[in-house]
Amino acid sequence: MQELTRSARCEGGHAPPSQLIRVFDRRLGRCVLRRSEEVMSLLDASPGPQTPAEAEGLHAIAARRRWVWGWSLGGILTVLAAGALRVSERVMFVAVPIWIGLWGVLILWNARARCPRCHRLFSNTWLGGKPFATHCVHCGLSFAP
Repeated sequence: MQELTRSARCEGGHAPPSQLIRVFDRRLGRCVLRRSEEVMSLLDASPGPQTPAEAEGLHAIAARRRWVWGWSLGGILTVLAAGALRVSERVMFVAVPIWIGLWGVLILWNARARCPRCHRLFSNTWLGGKPFATHCVHCGLSFAP
């Protein structure tokens, strides 16, 4: 689906007599003329039901998130247990940086997950991201069926 928005960046914005509407196409980065029916169907379209491939892709994104949460909670519990068992400082001095480095890798792996519908980053835009968003920030594909 093309990304079209009505924008003040487009001059005029009124439909000419031929039923064409000037809209800003984000992919092209400029204003283009589109038929009014086509524009309205794109702007008002609902995402629609999930296909089996999309459900499988969402399952993979959920698995990535479980890895991040599991690694985070597991590391915290391990540090608390190591403190209670009075583990050597040398061991902690080596283990904690390794844990933090792998935690960062998992967070980046989660952030780079692609939406199975639009194939863009699921939870990130160029402004930043929502690492645990429940829907694609681009096309709106949601974990809920």
